[in-house]
Amino acid sequence: MTTRALQADASRERILAAAAFLMKTHFRSDMRLEDVAATAEVSVQTILNKFGSKAELLDQALRRFISQIAKGRRSPEPGDTVGAIR
Repeated sequence: MTTRALQADASRERILAAAAFLMKTHFRSDMRLEDVAATAEVSVQTILNKFGSKAELLDQALRRFISQIAKGRRSPEPGDTVGAIR
């Protein structure tokens, strides 16, 4: 990957992480792209270029958050050898 592609991926990850973080403390309707941009250290235009809309950004952030929760629930507890084998 080129340096630019790596930077673009890093920006996307920061934006998704910022949106997921803010979703934990704000209602979806109260979240502003300006807040996400400030948290991710990017411009609002960068968010719109990458996701197209606030709705799409929040949908992707929510899907990622739900996936992380599901992955954690599927992981066996420490010391659960039977669960680790499944």
